[in-house]
Order: sequence, then structure tokens, then C-alpha cells
Amino acid sequence: MINTQWQQVGIWRGGTVTNVLYAGGRLFAGSRAGLYGSDDGGGKWRRSGAELRDPSITALAGTDDGAHLFHATESGRLYHSTDRGDNWSDVDGWAGLGMITAIALSPDYAQDSTIFVATEDGPHRSQDGGASWEIAVFGLVDIDVLCIAVDPNFAQTETLWIGTANGGLYKSRNGGRSWRDAGDGLPDTAVLSLQAAARNGNVVLFAGTEMEGVFCSTDGGAPWRQAVDSFDVNALAVRADGLVLAGTDAGIIRSEDWGANWQASANGTFVALDIALAQEDMVFAATWQMAVSVSADSGNSWQPTETIPPFHAPPMAVRRADNRLSLADIDGDWVASDDLGASWIRAEVESPIVALVADDRTGVVIAGGELLFRIEEDEVDAAQLPCAITHVALSPNYAEDSVILVAGLDEEDGESPLLFRSDDDGEHWRELSPPWADRLVLGLRFSPHYTEDQSIYAITALPQETDYSVEIWQSADQGVTWVDLGAFATPMPVAPFIVLGDAENSLFIANGERVYRIFTSQADGTLAVSQETLPGEERITNFAVAAGGALYAATSHGIWRRDDGWRPVGNGIEDEIIVAVLPGKNDLIAVAMGGAIWLLR
Repeated sequence: MINTQWQQVGIWRGGTVTNVLYAGGRLFAGSRAGLYGSDDGGGKWRRSGAELRDPSITALAGTDDGAHLFHATESGRLYHSTDRGDNWSDVDGWAGLGMITAIALSPDYAQDSTIFVATEDGPHRSQDGGASWEIAVFGLVDIDVLCIAVDPNFAQTETLWIGTANGGLYKSRNGGRSWRDAGDGLPDTAVLSLQAAARNGNVVLFAGTEMEGVFCSTDGGAPWRQAVDSFDVNALAVRADGLVLAGTDAGIIRSEDWGANWQASANGTFVALDIALAQEDMVFAATWQMAVSVSADSGNSWQPTETIPPFHAPPMAVRRADNRLSLADIDGDWVASDDLGASWIRAEVESPIVALVADDRTGVVIAGGELLFRIEEDEVDAAQLPCAITHVALSPNYAEDSVILVAGLDEEDGESPLLFRSDDDGEHWRELSPPWADRLVLGLRFSPHYTEDQSIYAITALPQETDYSVEIWQSADQGVTWVDLGAFATPMPVAPFIVLGDAENSLFIANGERVYRIFTSQADGTLAVSQETLPGEERITNFAVAAGGALYAATSHGIWRRDDGWRPVGNGIEDEIIVAVLPGKNDLIAVAMGGAIWLLR
């Protein structure tokens, strides 16, 4: 490589957007690949909160003027912005309280600083902008909260409602201190969405349910009448003139008379996950695998935003020796490109994807659910797996020995880890008995010299009170018995690793910006450990080794290479979260969070 400047050569646009918000004239789209903002309704986008360590957004809310914005992430963090999303700060008071599924602000937040959040452990309330929190579950039969609606006249009534995962809808008249059942007339199914709106001095409440459609109440929660049936209703939006929009698993449906009559929107057949009302007749929708859609006529008709950012998470990426690039996201989308992402070939896997591996002779192997998909010549073939898997690894000599290793979870409890090996390309499976009960499997890898040494490596994480204990395991007999090589503490269950085929059989594993090297000392043959650190606050997301032995690390700020210490590689991607680095003969490919493709020759 003689150039020092990275070039963006392709982009995998689209993906799932879970949350949309319109505040202060700015549109926000939250996804598991990060948060983006647009000042022109989706014409141009920029990443918001690029400095954040956890890009996976689970909830998004803000005041109408954008003076206060909040978003929550999958790792259990809560962030606050006071400048329309230009900068975000960690809400320290929330640390350790769990993952948030919904956020609702008091309509008078500028005066009362009151926030409500939903978690699986119950509703929480803060009256000081997030500095301190209290939880109140008195009166709740089901505490797994999915959605929140606040009375538009909350300053006087202190009334709000919550919907839960097991069919409960509850009302509080004292600002969330206690609750009572308010679900008379609702089915015994999850309440996925809630909206409250003022009408003629009263509050009209809409509830979106799982499988049973939309329900409406005109007296604050009881009784309820069914307005639309037979849908999963993921999102609701209500305008003061009586327009009601419901985002369902079959598309957008709308009513112009407070839910009395409904019709389907034109071009709105996507799976809608969230809806945001904007200025005048403009509406935005977060969608499953179709990014953000926009309507300029109050939801009558829809189209994609003018520009579509890459929202694929993370994605997973592999590169074959023939330079075919394959990408997959966790929602079941797979694409391949023979021109570095300038154009794409797409296949529907229709299953959540947890692993993507490539063999230069047999094609691409994708794992999702209980199925193993092989893609050869763009044809998809599925084979049954012995469990719902979380990780898959192919022998380095897979084309010859057909050895596959999969880790998964026991179907009965959904938690107990399982490990299987197949020596005949998945026709038969042997269950192994690794010594890591009650642990999360973070990764599996074969030794580069597996044919000779029969070695396999695994990384697990054991949840502790405030962090995780990451453990490194080695088997020298094809996974039958295992030896613990060491452990370290980490705040998140993430630990990318790689095994080199060098003379010292080096294993590199990352913990944030730190790299641990476990190797066999050539002096006396004993196991040794060394520690290296990338400068700054780089978070390592992946490793790769080139054919010549050079070790590369994908990080939250570009690509780094290990020579005498670690140094950044090239310029131009320092602000990109890189999730994969794919060395070629004379170049490097970097895949960014979401799906942008960068090249350095």
C-alpha cells in the first residue's frame, strides 16, 4: 500500500431504524448502528453522538424545541443533549439501573425537569433531569414496561400511563408514585405503544397491542374499545386535529376522526417501528430494514427519505480470496459485492443472523436461529442446527475436513450454553461438555494449525455484580476437554480476539483500548502474558491478520496496525466506528458501523 488516504468506495444503504424523533427542526433516526440527524428532512444526514462508546439505540425522546434530548442504549446508558444533538453527555445518575425501552418527558420539562423511563424492572422517575432516580412498582402486577404516555396536562393532573409486556395497562394519578389497573376491555396481550392527546378538555388514549390492533379510551383508561384489529401495533402518533397514525407489522394505517374510521396508507406497507410528527403535514416513520420513510401529506402516501444512510448493525463482513465481499446484519439481510460495494447482490435469509463466515472454496456460511445457510453462486441452502446458535466457526481446512463448531443456548431455559461439533459438514452433531456453565459465549476460533494441533479457542463472560469476568479457554483435543488460560474484568460482554499462526502461537484479545497477548515463551515453553495499549480512548471492535502476518485492529476511530507498538493506518476514517478490517494482497478494506465501505491501496 502506497496511499495514506482512505477512500469510501461503497455503501450498503438501508437497514432497520428503531426510533425517530423530530425536535427543534431536526430529524433524528436511532438504530442499532447509531444515531443520525438531519436538518432538511432526510436530504443530508450526519452521525450524532459519534463519540459514544455504545451506538445501539433503544429509546429516544426530547422537548419540542430540541433544547433537551435524551437517548438510551443497549448497554444500559442514558445520554442527554442540550444543543439539538450536536453533543451528548452521559447521565451519570442512571448508571447501573438497566436498559431503557422507552423515554417520556413531562410536557412541562423546562419547568419541572421530570423524566419517566421504562425498563423490564419497572418504571423509573427523575425530577431533576436525570441526576437521581426512583422506581415505583406499587400496584403493578407486571413490571416489564414497554411504553409510557403522559397526560398533556400533566402539570395539573400528574397523570400518566404505562403498558407492559404481559398484557397490563396501568394508570398513575400521582406522578408515577403508585399505579392501578386501567386495562378494562383490553386483551391479555402485550401493550406495545401508547399515546395520549387532549380533545375538548378530555384525554383520548390510544393503545397499540400485540396481535390485537388499536384500542381507544375517551375517559383516561377504562373502558376500552377496539378501533382496529389483527395487527401488531408498534407505534402510534396523534395530532391535535384528530389524525391518528398507527405503525403496524403490515404497514401504516391512519384515521382522520380520532380513530372512528381507518384506512391503509399508500406506499406504506413497510413494517413501521416508530412514528414522528413534524411541521405541518410532514410525518416520518422508522422502519424494519427500510430505514426512514417520509410522508408530506399527513401519512396518506410514503416514500424513502431523499438520502438513505447505512443503518445495518453491526454489520458482519467477510472477504473471500476472489475479492467477493459479503455483509450481513442481525436482522436477516445479506448482500454480496464483486466491486467493493459499488453494486450489491442481495439474498433474503429471513432469520436473525448471528454469524457470517466465508470459505474460499465453498462460498459463504451464515448462521441464524437454528439454521445454517450456505450461499454458493448466490443460491441459498439451509440446514438444521442442533440448537439456537450464537456463534459458528469453520475449520481453517473446512473445504477438506468439513469441521464446524457452533455455540448456542438451551431451548428449554434460553440461557444454558451449549457447544456442538460436526465433522461432516453439519450432517451429524456431537454435543461437547465445556466447563463454562452460566457463562455467555463471546467467540469461537480454530487454531490456524488445527489439522496438526487440534486446538480450538473460546471466550466466555461470567456476569458479576458490576461487570463481567471474561475468560479465555483452549482445547487441544477438538473441544472435548478445556483449559482456562486466564481472565480479566470488563464493563461490557465484548472481547474480540484472534489467534495467530506464529511460532509463539499468540492469541490477542481486546478489552476496550487494551490488548492482551497470550503466547508460549520460546525460552522455556511456558505460557506468558503481555499487555499493550492503543493511545487515546480507542475501543477495539475486531482483529484481522494479513497473509504476511501483519496484525490489524478495527477500532472506534479507524484502523490500527501492530508493528513496534500500535499505529494508525491511513487518514480519513478517524471519526468512523470500524467493525471489520479485511486485508487483501495489496489493499485493506474497512467496513464501518452501518455499512460504509472504505478502501486503502
